[in-house]
Parts: sequence; C-alpha cells; structure tokens
Amino acid sequence: MCKNRILLISYVIICFVNIVDADTIFIDKTYERDDIYMIPLQPQGVFSMSVNGYVKYNSIGNNNCIARVILVDTKQDEYLFDEFDSRFDKEGLFLGKRETIMLDSIQPLYLKIICKNSSIHIDYLTYEVSPDAIGGLMNWKSLLNQNATNQVNKWNKYIFDNKKHWLAEVCEDFEYSYDNIKSIFYCDDDNYVSSGIEFYAGGIFEIVPSDYELQDNSLIDGNMRENVVQFVDEFDWRSRHGSSWITSIKNQNLPSNPSSIGNGGCWVFGPVASVEAVNNLYYNQHFNVDLSEQEVGVCSHGGSISGKGGVSSIALKYIKENGVCNEECMPFQNDCTILCSEKCNNPDERIFITDYQYISCNIQELKWNIINKGPLISGYSHSYLGRTDDGRDTVKYCGHSMSMVGFHTIGEYDTITLIPSYPATICNIDSIIYPGNELIGQTYWIFKNSAGTIGRRNGGYVYAVFPHSGNTIRNMSSTYKIITPIISLKHTDDDIVVTDNDNDGYYFWGLGPKPTNCPICCPDIPDGDDSNPAVAEMNEYGVFNEYEFPYHTLTITEDTCWNTDLAQCGNIIITNNATLTLSANLTMNPAAKIIINDGAKLIVNAGNVFNSNIRVESTGTLKLLNNGTLYHHSIGSLEVEVGGQCDIEHGNVLML
Repeated sequence: MCKNRILLISYVIICFVNIVDADTIFIDKTYERDDIYMIPLQPQGVFSMSVNGYVKYNSIGNNNCIARVILVDTKQDEYLFDEFDSRFDKEGLFLGKRETIMLDSIQPLYLKIICKNSSIHIDYLTYEVSPDAIGGLMNWKSLLNQNATNQVNKWNKYIFDNKKHWLAEVCEDFEYSYDNIKSIFYCDDDNYVSSGIEFYAGGIFEIVPSDYELQDNSLIDGNMRENVVQFVDEFDWRSRHGSSWITSIKNQNLPSNPSSIGNGGCWVFGPVASVEAVNNLYYNQHFNVDLSEQEVGVCSHGGSISGKGGVSSIALKYIKENGVCNEECMPFQNDCTILCSEKCNNPDERIFITDYQYISCNIQELKWNIINKGPLISGYSHSYLGRTDDGRDTVKYCGHSMSMVGFHTIGEYDTITLIPSYPATICNIDSIIYPGNELIGQTYWIFKNSAGTIGRRNGGYVYAVFPHSGNTIRNMSSTYKIITPIISLKHTDDDIVVTDNDNDGYYFWGLGPKPTNCPICCPDIPDGDDSNPAVAEMNEYGVFNEYEFPYHTLTITEDTCWNTDLAQCGNIIITNNATLTLSANLTMNPAAKIIINDGAKLIVNAGNVFNSNIRVESTGTLKLLNNGTLYHHSIGSLEVEVGGQCDIEHGNVLML
C-alpha cells in the first residue's frame, strides 16, 4: 500500500559528534540493541553515502543473528547500507554501501541500526554532495540486481549445504530494493529473518520457523509424519476434469509507483485470485474473468498506507458486501492515491461471494476444503521479536497471502520441478526425493503467487512445506474458504453447465449443489473426474470408489411395443429373440447403449431415438421404417457385427 511519509518518533536522541570533514561524520559507537542515530546537520543533495564499522555475532553457530544498517531520508525512503546474516556472512569489518553508493540528491535524516543476536560498531559515515562522485557507475536497477545476485549465490550455497530442495534466482522484473522486499512480504519492521522466498525459482520451499517461534515447546519439527491417510495423495485445481480452473498469474509488483498498492498488495491479490477460480468452478465454465485488485485495494480500506500490506479478510468482506468489478472497469495501476470513485459506473461484470469462513491450520481441514470448496486464501507468516518506537520488545510479523490451489504428498523418488534452464554448474541440487529423505510423507501445498512469471518462478506457483506438530501446521497465515453461491452481474444459476464429457453416466456441475437443470439421467453424486470414464464417484477425501454404471439395465425378453414418449437412463438389452417396436420418442442417456442380441430385433417405426448408441450383434436386426430416425450424440455410434442386419433405407441416421 502507500508509504506513510510521516515519521513518528516518540523520543529524541541527541548525539554529540565531531564533524571533521564536510563529507565525514565520526560516530565511534557500539550498538547492542536496535537503535536510531540522527544525522547531525543533515547534508542536502547527497549522491553517495557509506558507513564504516564492524559486526560481531553474540554466539557462533546461531542461525538467527542479523545485523542491518539502514539509511532513512527526509522522504522516509529507506536504503540498505549493509546487512549481515549469520547463515551466510562472517562477522568482522565492513564498508557498507549496497544501496547508497548511488543516490538521487537525497537529504539523509537518520540511521536505523538493527541488532538481532549481534552488535554493530559504527566508526564513521562518509557522503558525497557532488554528482561527479558517482560518474560512470551502473544505473540504480542494475545496482540492485547485482546485490540480488550476490544474495542468490549465498542462498544457493546455503540450500546445497543444508540439502534443501529449491533454487534461488534473480527475477529480472522485480526491484530488489530493501524497502520493496520488506513491503512485499509484510514485514512489520527491520528485525525479521528472511526466508528467501523473494528469490524462489522452483522446487519445494521449506518454511523455517523463526528463533522466537522455536521457543514454543508445542512446535515439533517437520519430521513428524502426518496422520491423514484417508485423503488422496494429491489434488490440484490446475488439472481437474481435464483442464485448469485457475486464472492467469498476476504481478502485484509492476508497474512501480511511489504510492504503490501492489508492493504490499498480496492481501488483495490472494483473495481475488481465489474468487476468480471459484467463479469458474461454481458455473462449471471457464469464464476466467479478470477481476479488479485495484478496486478492492483502494475501496475496502483493508490495507495499511505504510507499504506493509493489509488484511485478506477485509478484502473478502468487501467482495461479499460490494462485489468486485472486472479489471477493465478499474485497471490495476499500483497506486493507492486513486480514489474509489474513479471506478467505472457500469462494469461489464461484478462478482459477489455469499460469504467467507476461517479455516484452522489443520492438515485435514485444509485438504478437505481444497477438495470440496475450491481454492483457498492462505499463505505463510512468521512472528519474531521486534521493537516499538519507544524501545520496548514486541512481537512482529512477516507474511505473504496467496491462493492455495492444491496439495501433494511427497513420496519416494518424486521428481521435483526445478528450473530446467538453470545452469547445473552453479548449484547441484537434488531433484529427486530418495528413500530416507525427511520430506517423505509430508505435504507440500501449491500456491498461486502474485509475482508474475517472467524469467522463472515455477510458472508463477510456489510449492511449500510447513513445519507442523502432528496435523497442526505452523507458520501458515490466516486461511479462508469462499462460501457459494456466487452472484454475478452477467450470470444466474440457470447458466450453471452440467456436463458428462467422458460419457460415463456421471455429471459434473461445479462446486454447488445439484442444479435444477440437470438432465433426467443425472445421478445425485457428481462426477469426480469428468475427463476419465474409468472413475466417477469421489468421496469427500478425494478418493474414487470402484466405478459402477449408475443406472439399472432394462432387459427386453419378449415382444414389446412402445408408443408413448419415454426416457431411459440405463442400458437396454433386447434378447431371447424378442422384438422391440418403437413408434414414439425414446431419449437415452448418452452413456447408455441399446444392445440387440443374436436373434433379437429393434424396429423404429416412425419414432425417434435421441442420444442413440446402438450395437447390433451377429444375428440381430435393426430396421428403420416410416422415416424412423436415430439421433446420435457426439459420442454415440452404430456398431453392426458381421452377420448382423441393419436396414435404414426407410429412415434416417443424424447427429444431434
């Protein structure tokens, strides 16, 4: 969301320093806790700045030692001098100028010193007020990408050394500024420990709890095996019923705007993505309506104006009460200064949800709701100890909201989807889960992200494993399901499509209850996979029952005449040398057949067979008289075995 340009400082720090040169400020102070250093006689028009000092970790081997020195200017923009992370970096001397080597004539205001299980000694600051000081240097974006590349190399070494199963990579269309990364992933302040997801390129991302969270004795690490054996091993709405129900990947980060909604806008993008998918599923049609994140972002008042995101439940509440218009009505401009009133007056579409409901972070609850209610709104979160403005310890949070579209239980010899183009020489990371791996038996959750698809990112999806205690997941953000029916400006429940695409006698009609427009031959249980005739009934856990044709077979064993209109859901078998004479309309279930056994006859005398699918055995007979007509369904056929009789000269065989 928008960056708050107002600095609230509840106390004043008075520093007495010696300013020896015009471009040097000596500090000579050690910091053991988070603090602020107000720059005396703030210089104006600064084009470059650096800080000199050294860092010490409180304990060697502690993977949660963090040290940061951050420059804040009078506009409240932040620039990272330097950052030390005990997972990657050694303690010692530093000359910090990661993002401050090239500045745009700013006026520095103060430094933020972040000490998490560490201490920082700052010797002095240097700065340049002449643009000539940065002559010939690369542009700002290239500078950030170079810094990001250095971080990626550190992450990939860490991944390799710790036998993780994901890859880090720089994404070309993302601005890897410190301020932007912190906003993207909902970090309340500067004391957080990065999970590395800003560099995720593919594979199984393992969410690691913070040191603060590890103090909770109820947290048992992810080696605990799950106890959800009744559920299917995998379920993914990107490949259900022969197609994907998920709309295209969005990018909350672009275009860049100083008053950005997108850089902290995952709280909008996650809910809207799930609503788009559930809209498809409710109507059983691939409408793929592109809904307006901009409207929800600026009209719901659910987000902070400080660039740190917002609340997904408020976004859902807005969609429930006000609906969300199509993208064309209020296009995404990554700008929260746009007024809500600027959306169009007559949108082509407006989608309402009936309600939304919180889901506990329990593996069984999550799997059940994904299978039965469609994509969820979820993500990941971290809690950690930070500082208030007046210096008190307090719990802070990092998080990222996405749309959860499926899950997969990890098994032996599973192949992990990495990035095929990634140079193998850079980092040899296992792409196969071998026996004995601690991930076996755990679930990875499939998230539709909102960071685009350019360059990498697993096609725009994140596969993540969470720490858990038994079936209770930790570090998963607040999760919600969407309650149908969906209310649309363009469509009603009469537009729900009922399909039997695989001709197995079962029908799929989306996420809601059995609609009133179902055909006569439509079981009460929906088809669990409308692209596979070998399976049909699926229980609430995603497991298929043994396939059985859902209708009784009608056997004709003696001469019979039908002269009134009839509908038949099951197969018809004419046997025992009997003759069935049809002189009215017979509507068949497209999945059912009429089988004319040896010596039996079917005579269509001025009648019609709709959805005909007929097999004539070797001595059976089919005869059309007085313009009797067979209307084939697209999957229907007329099969005549050698020796069978088929007289259609006085009738018709047509396609519906």
